[in-house]
Amino acid sequence: MLLVGVSGGVATGKSSVSRALAALAVPVVDADAVARDVVAPGTPLLARVLAAFPHDARTLPDGSLDRRALGAAVFADAGKRRRLNALLHPAIARELVSRLRAAFASGAHVVALDAPLLYESRSLLRLCDATCVVACSPDTQLARLRARDPDLSEEDARRRIAAQLPLADKVRQATYVVDNNGSEEEMMQQVRALVTQWRAAAGTPAWRVCLRLAAAATLLHPDLRPALAALLALSVTAAAGAVALRGN
Repeated sequence: MLLVGVSGGVATGKSSVSRALAALAVPVVDADAVARDVVAPGTPLLARVLAAFPHDARTLPDGSLDRRALGAAVFADAGKRRRLNALLHPAIARELVSRLRAAFASGAHVVALDAPLLYESRSLLRLCDATCVVACSPDTQLARLRARDPDLSEEDARRRIAAQLPLADKVRQATYVVDNNGSEEEMMQQVRALVTQWRAAAGTPAWRVCLRLAAAATLLHPDLRPALAALLALSVTAAAGAVALRGN
């Protein structure tokens, strides 16, 4: 079994690659989606965030958290940022580990972890057997970003790109790179080839993957004993299954 971390830069096409992976029956666990879901409308955590930041946190008309407004408020205040992280990180870590566990338990040989900040988060990076960076040229990245957000000035677009870890640094650290300068079909051809390669290399036994995720649970957040116990139970079950298969 193989866990591949998928990352890239803003507007390089990471989401397109994740959709291509999903179309090829590779389960994709989206770290950004997890961060949104734990504060979805009606969740206890959303209520706690609103109560903890009465002057900074608000909801949009659809009931979802206004992440942009809250992000702007905590960006310049380290104390607020620590308080927000203390609220969010345990829930995000629990849900992330739960979704990874479910993906591996389903029998998938390859699972992708879509994480924009994969290289900025060393704990997420340690989860992965390999990494894949979706890259394109600086001119293509800038053009795509401005096409996606027409109200964004060129200066603001360049500033947004510069705020991230340089794409060249991610490419240098990556196990695999998808060159997304061309057409969608050219990107899809690369993804198909990678999936074939990954499935051929996916030889880690399921029980070992579960043990690694169990250790990762405590790396992501120290107080994840329930998730740790569940993963250890799953690893024992998977190991017993492997022994039974060898016995047959």
